[in-house]
Formats: sequence, structure tokens, C-alpha cells
Amino acid sequence: MWKSRPIAVLQGTVLLGACVVGGVLTGRAALAPWWHAVVWAGLMPFAWLLRPGLPWFLAAVGALIGGTVYHMAGLWFLSVCVAGVLAPVWFFASIGGGLCCALAFLAGRQAARRTGWPAAVVLPMTWTTFEWLRYWGAAAVLGEPFTLLWLGQAIVDDRHLVQLADLGGVAMLGGLIAAVNGALAGLLNKSTKIRKCLRRPWPAGKWKSRWQNDLCIRTSQKPVR
Repeated sequence: MWKSRPIAVLQGTVLLGACVVGGVLTGRAALAPWWHAVVWAGLMPFAWLLRPGLPWFLAAVGALIGGTVYHMAGLWFLSVCVAGVLAPVWFFASIGGGLCCALAFLAGRQAARRTGWPAAVVLPMTWTTFEWLRYWGAAAVLGEPFTLLWLGQAIVDDRHLVQLADLGGVAMLGGLIAAVNGALAGLLNKSTKIRKCLRRPWPAGKWKSRWQNDLCIRTSQKPVR
């Protein structure tokens, strides 16, 4: 038991760290033309948060932290505007965005559990819900949604893909990016050895804790390869 618990903590820490890195890179890329290619893979850690076998609190914390740093990276200019006067707005807007992200991903995780749909379907639905919650939250609290950071902004310079905005606005562009990230995460799950821990939890057995169960760690036996 003592040998397996550090491994569970390590796996959870790696996943949270991946969400932080993905949030920073994706948030920065949304407003930086030279980073646009990052958005096509930057949301892959968020796709893993939708795995039904993941503990709900780990999914919530990952989405909260990832969503917060996503906004901090994308709205960094607010922290230096007017000699730093808008820094509190930047901080609390980022926290609010992280809360919206956590709510959306908890709902998306529940949908994935009930429907069994792949991440390529659930992630765009979840991300669009997240942006919708943030839109109305900013409009209600601040009077206008000027703190918005739409993921679809990252590809507005692509004259071919941007035509999708005629059908569903910038939210559809973000959904397209999220769908590609979900598909890549699904391919990675199936094509590498880490699928044994990321794809689904091990069958129920004599587990010492649900944390270990969800992270594919057995305390009495080694997983069957």
C-alpha cells in the first residue's frame, strides 16, 4: 500500500501539471498569432479530465487550475493596463473563468460517463458550455463580457476555417479546435502503453481506495498486461 500511494499521487500531479501547461500555452496562443499551432494539441490534458474513471475531485481541480491559468495567460495585458490598476480585475476574472471551466468539465464528465461518447464529441460540447457560462457570467457580473477569451480567436486568420463562423460564430471555431484535441487524445489513448491507466479504470476488485481504483493502481496484484 505504501508503495502504490506515491504512484497515485504522482499520476495525479502529472495530470494537473499537464493541465497547467496546456492552459498556459492555449491561453497565450489565443491572442498570439505566432503561437496558433499550439491550440490544436494544447487541450489534450483537458480531454483526459473527461475520463469517466477519473475521481470527480481530481477532474474538478484540474479544470479549475487549468481554466484559471488559461485566462491568466490570455488576459495578461489586464495586469499591466493603467499602471496595474486593472490587476485585480485580471485576477478575479481568471478565477471566475476557472470556476466556469470546473463546472463545465464536471458536467461533461458526467455526460461522458452516461453516454460513453468519445472525447472528440464530449470535449467540444464541454468547451462550448464553458465559454457560454463564462460569457453570461461576465455579462451578469461585470455588465459586459469584455473579459472573454474565445479559443476560436486563435484561427481567425485562417481564411478557410474562419468561414465556419458564419454558421456558429467564434464558438464553433473553438468547438472545432476542441474536437481535434479530443480526437488526438483518443488516438494517444489507443496507440501507447499509457492507455492502461488513461483509457478506463481496472475492473472492480480488492482495492484499498477509490483513488487507487480510478488511477489503475492495485495494491495486491500487478495489472494484467
